[in-house]
Amino acid sequence: AMTAIGFLVLAGTLLSELLEPVGLPHLSGYLLAGIVGGPHVLHLVPHDVVKQLLPVNTLALALIALSGGVELKIETLRSVAKSLAFASMIQTGLVLVGMGGMFLLLARYIPFAQNLELRPLLGVALLWGALCVTRSPSACMGILSQTRAKGPLATFSLGFIMLSDVVVVMMIATAIMLARPLITPGASISSDDFNVLGHEILGSFSMGTTLGLVLAMYLRLVGGQLILVLLALGFGVTAALKYIHLDPLLTFLTAGFVVQNLSNQGPKLLHAVEQMGSVVFVLFF
Repeated sequence: AMTAIGFLVLAGTLLSELLEPVGLPHLSGYLLAGIVGGPHVLHLVPHDVVKQLLPVNTLALALIALSGGVELKIETLRSVAKSLAFASMIQTGLVLVGMGGMFLLLARYIPFAQNLELRPLLGVALLWGALCVTRSPSACMGILSQTRAKGPLATFSLGFIMLSDVVVVMMIATAIMLARPLITPGASISSDDFNVLGHEILGSFSMGTTLGLVLAMYLRLVGGQLILVLLALGFGVTAALKYIHLDPLLTFLTAGFVVQNLSNQGPKLLHAVEQMGSVVFVLFF
C-alpha cells in the first residue's frame, strides 16, 4: 500500500504539473494518473490496494466539505437565494416526474418490472425518480476546490450543493414512505421516517454549528498542529457522525460556513485544508 501511495502521489503531482501549462487543472493529472496506473490499464495499483486506500476518501470528503463551507458567505447566499430555491425546485420536480414517467413507459422492457402490477410499479417508479434526483456533491465540491474557481457560477454551485443535499435526503425519505404501502401488501405510511429525517438534518446542522464554533475558537487561541486537527476531523469525527446517523458532508459544510461567517478564521482554515489536500486529493481522485 505504501508503494502504491508513493506512486500515485508522484505520478499525480508530475502529471498535474505537466498539464498545467496546457490550461488543465491539477485534477486532470490526478485522474489520469489513477486511470493509467490503476487496475484496469497498467495494473500498477491492484484492486486490493485500491480497497486499502478507501479510508483516504473519508478524509478527502471531510476536507472538501470544510473548504466548500468556508467558500460560502452569507451576503453572497442572500443575493442568490431566490435563484437557488427556484433552480432546486424546478430541477428536482422535472427529474422526479420525468424519470419516474420514463420508468413506467419502459417497464415492459425491464426484466424485474415486466410482471409487476400497477400499484407496485408506481411505487418502484417513484423510487426510481427519487434516486435519479440524487447527485454527487463531493465530486462537484472537489472540482471547485481543486480549480479554486471564483465568481457567481462557483458561488451558485456551492449554494446549490448545500441546498440539494438537504432536498435529496428529504425526498428519498418521503419516497420510501410513500412507496412502501404500494410495494408491500399490508404496509402503511409511517411518520417514523420523518422523525429519522429530522434527526439527520437538524442534528447535522446542530453538530456542524457546534463543530464550527469549536474550530474557530481553536484557530484563534491555539492555531497550531492543524494537520493533526484535520486528521482527527476526517477520521474520528466522521466515524462518530456515522455512528449517530448524521450526515458528515452536511456537518462539515456547516462547520466551514460557521468558521467563515461567525469568525475571522476562515482564511486560516482554508489555507490548512489546501496544504493538506494537495496530497490527499491526489489519492482521492
